[in-house]
Amino acid sequence: MKNEKLFEEYKYSNAGQYRAVMQSLGYTTEYNNGHILFSKGKEQFRTKIDTIKAHISTDTDLKPSLERISQKFDADKFQNLDYIDELKKDGFHIVNWGDIGDDGKDKFTVIDHNNKVCYTGRELFDYAIENGYLLDGKGTKVPEKGMSKLLSHNGKPAKVRYTANGISIHYKKERLEIPNEVLGHKLTDKEKQDLMNGERVQINGKKGNVYLEIDSDLNSIIVLSEKELSIPDRIGGDELSNADKYLLANGYSLDNKLLKDGNGYFIADISLTPDKHGISFGNMQSVPSHKAQELLKGGQLTEGQTLDDTGFNPAVKPDFNNQQSVDKYIEGLLSREDYTSLDQLKKQGCMPSNELMKQLSEKISDNKMIAMRKIFGLSETHKTMQGEIKIASSSTPSKSVGKDIGRPAIQTVGRMFSDL
Repeated sequence: MKNEKLFEEYKYSNAGQYRAVMQSLGYTTEYNNGHILFSKGKEQFRTKIDTIKAHISTDTDLKPSLERISQKFDADKFQNLDYIDELKKDGFHIVNWGDIGDDGKDKFTVIDHNNKVCYTGRELFDYAIENGYLLDGKGTKVPEKGMSKLLSHNGKPAKVRYTANGISIHYKKERLEIPNEVLGHKLTDKEKQDLMNGERVQINGKKGNVYLEIDSDLNSIIVLSEKELSIPDRIGGDELSNADKYLLANGYSLDNKLLKDGNGYFIADISLTPDKHGISFGNMQSVPSHKAQELLKGGQLTEGQTLDDTGFNPAVKPDFNNQQSVDKYIEGLLSREDYTSLDQLKKQGCMPSNELMKQLSEKISDNKMIAMRKIFGLSETHKTMQGEIKIASSSTPSKSVGKDIGRPAIQTVGRMFSDL
């Protein structure tokens, strides 16, 4: 008669959950005049509903069970019978209730026979999102950089991200509204349009540069730090400028960057990885020290220098029919490192003259020239010595390059990733 008193062993929050426990143990249930008839083969017994309700528990510690199932549960398969049988091997039983409400998370109960507890699908989903679990069947957690995919929390679409203060939950808004001000920065019309065009806008936060972008799943503007975008301050001993960071944040690569590590100098193209969570190095070639010194002595200004101190006012628009006026405006924006406005200018059909580009090449840093060429889609003159350095066409050293050049490049990658 032990099974007649299972309500004393299991923790449940309503009579329906107790019926689910009995169903998971192979019993059929039938309600009749304040009693439930439980049947299994030749075994039958009746239990009063009031007796079942008297043992309802409201303070059950579900965390051990929720933590365990969150590492195994696949939210895309919970209605699959083969998958339900698979969960039984770990002591979990899923009882689906059919078409109850619009939300699938209200349609099933979880019974943990190992811990003798029951809870709703919604409780499982809410615990998972609050603790960073993606419920992919592998125990994967929300990445420490960036957002999760669209999930559900408290019955609402939401995404999860890690912050310095723990897990942050962002709920989907009914419609997108771009504010006039973010983190004390008043958004210009150009910045708002850039956001609408799917670009990241760089602004100055209290702890350095941050980037704004629209999350179309959430209908919201989110703020991303350089850390979340995997944009470091330095790579291979080379300090990244605002130009570099702007380009990386918006999907551009930094081509032919001369870098140095413990193995010596090398040239590489730098970009964010496709998932935007790391740094990728391509076309890597080691550079003899004496050739690197020649490149470093190319007469460029230091990164801290600017183009002018004339009190340039970006609000005063140029005469778009006058190339000299456009060039002066471009030069002013470049002096302020306002790459977002330069990008917008390009979309309006403006281009720098060849004369301006020639002047700039003689007095600004390589980083700024790369930004200019990338933004305006201009061809680039590579700083290489014919016969001394070859730019490979892939991320691995070219077979035409000797072993003395190829091996240091590979060693460099491992060392640089450890530095990052």
